[in-house]
Formats: sequence, C-alpha cells, structure tokens
Amino acid sequence: MKVFDRYLGESVTLPDMVEPGRYRLLRRATLNGRIVLEDHALLMSDGYDRCMLDGKPHYFNESVRRADGDAVASLILRSVRTLAAQYRATPSMPPSPLFSGELAHSVRLDDRDRTLKRVIDEGHLAEIAHRPRYAMKYEAELSQIHRVRRMAPRAVEHLAAHSENWHSQSLFGVSPKRLLALLSEDDWSIYENKVYARLLDELDDYLRWRLAETRRITEQYEERRKLEQAEYIHHRLRERLFELWGEAMDPAETKRGLDDSHDALAVLQDAKLHIGMLRQSELYRNVPRVARVPAQLRHTNILMHDSHYQHLRTLWGKYRTRSKQQARPEQVFAHNVEALGDYAHYLRMMVHRVLSNMALVDARPDADTIGFTFGQARGRVSFVNAEITINLDERALVIVPTLTEPITPAGLMKPDATGRLVIACLPSNSRTDVLEYVRPSADSCVINPFDFYGEERITWIIERFVWFPVFEAYGRFLRRIPQEALKWFAQKGLGTVQNNQWRVDAPSRAGEQEELLRWLNNSSLNAENKTMISRAVARTNLLGLCRHCGVSAKFKPRSGDFTAQCESCGTHWGIYRRRGLRIGEMGLASWQNEQFERVGSWSSQFDVGPIHEP
Repeated sequence: MKVFDRYLGESVTLPDMVEPGRYRLLRRATLNGRIVLEDHALLMSDGYDRCMLDGKPHYFNESVRRADGDAVASLILRSVRTLAAQYRATPSMPPSPLFSGELAHSVRLDDRDRTLKRVIDEGHLAEIAHRPRYAMKYEAELSQIHRVRRMAPRAVEHLAAHSENWHSQSLFGVSPKRLLALLSEDDWSIYENKVYARLLDELDDYLRWRLAETRRITEQYEERRKLEQAEYIHHRLRERLFELWGEAMDPAETKRGLDDSHDALAVLQDAKLHIGMLRQSELYRNVPRVARVPAQLRHTNILMHDSHYQHLRTLWGKYRTRSKQQARPEQVFAHNVEALGDYAHYLRMMVHRVLSNMALVDARPDADTIGFTFGQARGRVSFVNAEITINLDERALVIVPTLTEPITPAGLMKPDATGRLVIACLPSNSRTDVLEYVRPSADSCVINPFDFYGEERITWIIERFVWFPVFEAYGRFLRRIPQEALKWFAQKGLGTVQNNQWRVDAPSRAGEQEELLRWLNNSSLNAENKTMISRAVARTNLLGLCRHCGVSAKFKPRSGDFTAQCESCGTHWGIYRRRGLRIGEMGLASWQNEQFERVGSWSSQFDVGPIHEP
C-alpha cells in the first residue's frame, strides 16, 4: 500500500512496522476494521499494536512508556493544548511557549490530597489493617478423631456410609477412626475489606501519577532558580530565558510556586510510602486480587457506622466517583489526531514569535499565513496538513511536527537549514542526554513547553535559514556584468572590479545606496542584471547590521571575507577560512566557549562553501 511519508516528503510503500503519525494515506482505507480513514488522513495509533489496513496486517512500532512517563507525557500534552488554544483565540498575541502558570498551580494540594492526608494522619487506614473486620468461615473436612473439636452437621450420616473410617465395631455401636469435622477460619474477603483493598490500589495509582507530575513541575521551578545563579550562562541568554518565564508566569508567583510544589511533594511522598506499607499488610494480601468492587458502594452497617471503615466511603467518593472505562479505539485515534494538531499550532506559534522578535525581519501575520520580508527577500510561513513550511525566495524549510520522537530519523535538513526537519513533542524513553542543551540536528529535535531552550532552538534554525544565503553570497564575483556597469563601479570605487567581474565588499552608506539606485533606474541594463546587482548590494547591507539590535556595526572586509561587531550588544559575525573552506560564524565577541548550553542561539557556525576565486 502506497502512503505519503511525512518525514521524507515522498510516497513510499507502507512498511510492516508503522511509526504512528509518520504516514498519510493516499486513498480511503479502514483501520483495524472499525475506523474509516479518508484520503490524506493521518495514520495514528488507536491504542492497539495491530495496524490492519484493508485486510493487510501491519503493526505500530511505538515504544511502551513507563507509568511515570505516561503522567509526564499527559502533563506535556495538556500544556501544549492550553497554549495552542490561547494562540487560536488571539493569533496576533502569541503567548510564551513555556507551560502556563495555571498549569503550574495544579501541583498545589487540592481537597482530595488534604482529605487523604487527614485520614492517614488520624490513623484510620492503618487501624483497619491492624484490626480488620472479618467473618467466620466454616468448612467440613474429614479429620483424625483426636483432632476433631466440633462435628459437622452430617458427620453421623457420613460415618455410617463410609466403613473405611471405622476403627472398630461392637454391640454398642461404631468406634470411628476418622470423622467429618467442622473447621472454622477467618474470612477476610468481606465486602468492606474488598473496598479497602481496591481503594489502596486506586490511591497508589493516583499518587504515582500525581508525584510524577509534581516532580516534573518542581524540576522546572528548580531549573528557573538555578538560572539566576548560573554564571556559566551568558547574561543575554539568561535575560531572554527570564523574559520567557516572566511572560508565562508572574515572577512574584515563582517563589510561592516553588514552596507549594515542595510542600506538595513532601505530603504526596509520605502518603505514597504509607499506602505502600498498607499494601504489604496481611489484610491486603488476604483479599484476592480478582475481587472487584463497583463504583457505587453499598451502604453496609460497617461502612456507615464503624469509626474507621466509614472513612473509606469519603475517600472512595473522591477517588472513584465513576467506574473506569477503557477508551474506545475511535476515541484514542481522535485524541491522537487532535494532540498532533495542537502541537502543530504550538510550533507555528513559536515560529511566529521568533520571526516577530528578529530585528531585521518584518513579519505580518494573518489568519492563514505569516508574510515577512528580510532585506529584499520576501518570505511566507504556510500551515497546511499539520506541517509548517517557511519559504524565502526560492528556498524552503518544512517543519514536520510529530508526537513522539522518530524511531528511524530521516535526516533531511541540509546544512543551510533547508529541507525537512522533524520536531517531536515527547522524547523517547531511551533518551539519556539533557534535551535542553542539545542543538537541533539534521535528524530531529524535541521541543515542548517544559523546555527552556525550545524557542532558542527554533531561533537557531530560522536564523540559519534566513542568513545562510546572505553569508554564502558574500565575496562572490558577479559575472556577465556589462562594461557600462563595471566602469561606473570602478569610477565610484564601489566594490572590487577584476577580470570583467564585480563583487560588493562592504555595506553602502546612505548616500551611496541612493546614488546606486538612481543609476540603476536610469541605466540601460536589463532587468536581470539590475536585480542581480540590487540583491548583491542589499545582502551585503544586511551583513552590516546587527541581527539582534538592527543597528550598524563595525564592518571590516578581508579579501572576500569579513568581520563585523556590534558595539551595542557585543555580538560578532563574519566569514573565516579554515582548511580551504569558508565558515560563517555568528557569536558573542566576549565569550570563548560558545556552547549551546551557554549562549543558545546567540552563537551559530556553518559551512558556506569553498573559497571564491575570481
């Protein structure tokens, strides 16, 4: 079956192992016999490993996430959904890409947590484990006569019918050797104890999930606090990260949020430890694991009037208000499609923010696209089929959002930041590196609202995309220039004229640029030559401006290469020769170790090709 591979951007044969979200159908099909997929529909998981399409078996190749991983993944997706909804509501005002303060407040202890803490502190759950209620269970069993304490109701009839159990027989009757005895044992599996055992299971699941979410948000608070004292991070990057955090959350709430998260962690960890100990008790072990209790409790005398058991009703009402029902495959599929759509809007929002914050880019967003200009180049950001395409003149970069990190990356983004780049919302379980400190690679990267460096990575990608052709064109001689133009350039001292070729060496001053434009308009050059010369001048003029401040910098040409430095923000950029190649660099003049962790997108380095020869 032929499908469209979103990672590769081409039609392929659907493999036996299918990565959810990677493929689009090219014709109508039915998934697992129940979900009808139209043409161009995304092939997402419906919760099952099997991926049966029109009778042909395939399987979803999706790694199983741990329980705590599911909690963190759910937290991340909820945050993405919240931010995507805000952006849809007010597209002209994209919010901070970090998780919102409203979500951060969810770590605070709620009514359920406080009720559980009170019941635990008062010792009701522990008292039930130590002194449980139980019933007496009687069973008839054939036993040796010396062990019989109480005969079963039908012991005489049984003895009369089984002579092998006689010891001797006389005129006065039978002397038994074995007798049917009535034995009693404690019956732990009464209804109330079943409620107790299943409630402990519910509390354990809830606390494990709640702890995973609370730990993740607490780590975010801790990371924010570390940034304040991180001397290894350049102050400009630190200010930018603080600004993002300030947009997402009131700075005055940060310390309070950190204190609340620590308090919640302490309470939840104590409760988890207590519930874990109760699940090791004799009472819990003697209640069968298969014993189930409906969501609606029966009002028994013990649950209503016992001083300890009555608290089970309170907790049950808060943690099991309705019975758990497994989502249908159609619901799982629709949820995954919706989550991918939310994440695509989240990434579009980040692209919007980055373009709007670039000093030399004029972005004009509308309902469907984002138009922008960079010098004389005109660009557009389009959003179609959950893909974000950035076009600038004849160049294009396609950002392919996906929910989980690709198992087999495509690696189609080129060094000049064109091609296709897969950006995932959730990392795979096998990732062990610190995701925040990793530059985007040609394969894929992971960006989500819990990543402080997420917008820095998007900025790094887009800056390389728009600046690469500008750097690559500098120092290149323009051929097929008419003699009329060469003589005028030599007369005015504009650039270098050599072997009937011309190149721009330095940005034009305001008067020079106006004079050049007047001459071009009045010259007899054809439209192609006019455009070529105008573009070369405009690109060189861009190199004379700081990409952060937008102000003119100190520009020094060096035989086809150059260096420039902004006195306002301390950044530097230029083209340097190394091992026969021209390397474009944008960085911080006062910073030696320009790792992404330390400077983020403020530093970038890329190969702009071989040395230009006249």
